[in-house]
Amino acid sequence: MYNKSRTILSAIIYILLVILVSVWVLRFLFPRPYADIISKYCNQYGVNENLVSALVKAESNFKEDAVSHADAKGVMQITDETFTFCRENAKIGNSDIFDIDTNIHAGVWYLSFLAEKYKGNTVNILAAYNAGMGNVDRWLGDKKYSSDGESLNDIPFEETKRYVDKINRYEKIYNILY
Repeated sequence: MYNKSRTILSAIIYILLVILVSVWVLRFLFPRPYADIISKYCNQYGVNENLVSALVKAESNFKEDAVSHADAKGVMQITDETFTFCRENAKIGNSDIFDIDTNIHAGVWYLSFLAEKYKGNTVNILAAYNAGMGNVDRWLGDKKYSSDGESLNDIPFEETKRYVDKINRYEKIYNILY
């Protein structure tokens, strides 16, 4: 009986260690740098913090000096045109797109703007963040991509489809970890 109890206890300890190591590894792979800044603006604009962390992970992997092939900049990968729109509408005083606080402020405000425009539909919001509102509006008006004009059934841009799927996967991981 003693050996059986000891074996069970050893198995439980082993399982707990595996879980702890797995969580540690996942937190290493899915960190939350800038969590205080993300939290500040998410609370201000009513945006989910884990969604923003997932987006930043997917967009720039938290590199503040990141620049994409489309010339999007900073941790939230914002184009100059979108940044100007955000600065004007969110009353952001700093014009340095690479400043972490400013970049996150603009990106979170823009997500809240998209959330209002698309009535909180995360697929539409993320698709618009990646491919632009004009494309999403066009897709919503096309029965091939939207049966109801409010939700996308399909995304014709493969890159945008992968982008939305990736951020949704990352958000699930952040929801489990944090």
